[in-house]
Amino acid sequence: MTLPQFSILLPFFNARETLEECLDSVLNNSFESWECVLVDDGSTDSGASLVEARAKLDCRIRLISRPHEGLVAALNTGLEHCRGPWVVRLDADDKMGPERLSGLALAIDKEPSCDVWAGELRLFPAETASHGLHYYVDWLNSLKGHGDISRDIFVESPLAHPSVTYKRELVQELGAYRDGDWPEDYDLWLRLWESGARFGKTEDIAVFWRHHLDRLTFSDPRYRPEAFRELKVELLCRTRLKEEESVWMAGAGRDSKRFARSLEKKGKRIAGWFELDPRKIGQRIYGASVHSYDDLERLFSPSKTTKSPHILAAVGVKGARQIIRDLFLSRELVEGLDFTCVA
Repeated sequence: MTLPQFSILLPFFNARETLEECLDSVLNNSFESWECVLVDDGSTDSGASLVEARAKLDCRIRLISRPHEGLVAALNTGLEHCRGPWVVRLDADDKMGPERLSGLALAIDKEPSCDVWAGELRLFPAETASHGLHYYVDWLNSLKGHGDISRDIFVESPLAHPSVTYKRELVQELGAYRDGDWPEDYDLWLRLWESGARFGKTEDIAVFWRHHLDRLTFSDPRYRPEAFRELKVELLCRTRLKEEESVWMAGAGRDSKRFARSLEKKGKRIAGWFELDPRKIGQRIYGASVHSYDDLERLFSPSKTTKSPHILAAVGVKGARQIIRDLFLSRELVEGLDFTCVA
């Protein structure tokens, strides 16, 4: 029996209302070498019956039923049943783009070194989504490949879970999805990045992302900002800050202070702060002085014989991150080596 190139991993729980439209989008895809592994996480509605009926008409649709234990358990169960070398994620309330799989096949042939692929997103219904969500989707769509995704991986989750495709064996080698007090998808992206995985981006619409307030992103405490921040700090301390006793912070606002507190809990001392607001310059925050960016050349000159502490640029004001990034780069600081943008 020929194995499919793509295994579409689709967990669901009481999703009968949107599941039919989701399955229609899968069946309407222009590529043929796929299977769809649907994991019923103990639903009490008629969703499983719908899948069973579809499976009788198309053997590529497979239903796995299990007791209700939550998304991570359902994902890992489905992952064990996937047979294709590539796992395509999809959620039951979303719709797959019609050229997603064919675009992926072409991209994989062109760049076989990539381990993780994402595609374009489209929000629907767009008119009900907040300005912030539109801004996030625009930002996701602006990340065009490995360089952009890895550069901004500590800013925010640079991949929307239902738009992602990854090598099955690689994710299984990393321990698959981890269940805990954190967002399971962002945790996986960070571990993939740490492992040296290479990220790619296709130009096709991967998923039409349904906006509704019942999404786990909005309703589950594992997706609160603090959980994202703790994952970022934990990984930074294992990687870029591993040999650093102290850290500089760029930006002296609320986001930067919260980040600094988390760093201090990990034993990292705040060496100082850089700030654009002249009213804050000269103050002391957590015992460290606030400097103007004019002091960068003196404190972080490339000619210094010893490496200066790493700088974390933690700014939340729209547009400010790029201003600070450009300022650092103009001073010959190297992103990823001398500074990292976080949020």
